[in-house]
Amino acid sequence: MSSRDDDLALRKEVLLARAQLCRLKVAYHAGNLRRGLTWGHALAGAARSAPAREAALLLVAEGVGRHRVARWLSFAIRALAVARLTHLAVLMLKKDPADPPPA
Repeated sequence: MSSRDDDLALRKEVLLARAQLCRLKVAYHAGNLRRGLTWGHALAGAARSAPAREAALLLVAEGVGRHRVARWLSFAIRALAVARLTHLAVLMLKKDPADPPPA
């Protein structure tokens, strides 16, 4: 009968140790989750989504004025085109003229 009591006591100790380990794991993962869920991460995740960007653009357009936003976008498109053309021209100028054309 004594060995059965010893077995039960040993099982109880193992189960208590396992339960403590599980509680520690849960606390660890909850802490990681808590540290990961910050306003910065939430805003960055929202900024990566297309609907949030569209909503932000609409809010800015309503707040600033649609005509002003249209002018800004028009300017940005022109500036991007000029930058791309400039980049292309610089690449063409950097190309060695001694290189024969590919056949």
